[in-house]
Amino acid sequence: MPRAVNLAIILPVYNPRDGWESRLKESILSLNEKLETSYDLVIVNDGSSMEIDEKIIKKLKNEFPFLKWVGYNENKGKGFAIRYGLKNTVANYYIYTDFDFPFGYQAVNDTYLLLNKNTFALVIGKRGKSYFKILPFKRKVMSLGLQMFNYFLTGFKVSDTQAGLKGLDNRGKVVFLKGTTDSFLFEIEFIKDILKLKLPYTNIEIVPKPDITMTNFGSTTIKKELVSLMKIIFK
Repeated sequence: MPRAVNLAIILPVYNPRDGWESRLKESILSLNEKLETSYDLVIVNDGSSMEIDEKIIKKLKNEFPFLKWVGYNENKGKGFAIRYGLKNTVANYYIYTDFDFPFGYQAVNDTYLLLNKNTFALVIGKRGKSYFKILPFKRKVMSLGLQMFNYFLTGFKVSDTQAGLKGLDNRGKVVFLKGTTDSFLFEIEFIKDILKLKLPYTNIEIVPKPDITMTNFGSTTIKKELVSLMKIIFK
């Protein structure tokens, strides 16, 4: 049984770039400065095809005892990875984001404070215009179109479901663990289920770090996500 903590931060990772361990250490030091609570950092290796040196992981865990490294051999998708991290974590609150913390560390603390000081089951990161300015054209068109569709799908309540930063309490965790979507669109299913149960939620404005690089989606990924979207709609 995992030990209970106040906050667990879940980071899915797949084939991290060279030097990932140095960037992770920098992120941990930044989190230690910004966060107003103790926390566990749960990294979920989503079946990386590259070999990740176990010695590096052991060294990091010795240096940072609150770091947990879990995972599995076959790539399953971001939704599955976060679900796996939640299953292996016991906390009062949970935040998941991307491995490179694209929206910075203050946003993580602000999300935690909203969870800790209120009764929200879910805190939804909402991206502003600055985010869409840095997107490649194809991804920008898809993202904006998906926002419009999500707004309609959620009964005109939530437009931005796909921002890579969410916070949830244990009510939200229960809902998340019942999800079945493993790919990129898992958050639409999650938020739709939160709304259906009428659990309290709020939004938090988030801004990307200036050094973040965005890539386009491939045609195979687009086709896969369209199938996932149809399943969510007719769930």
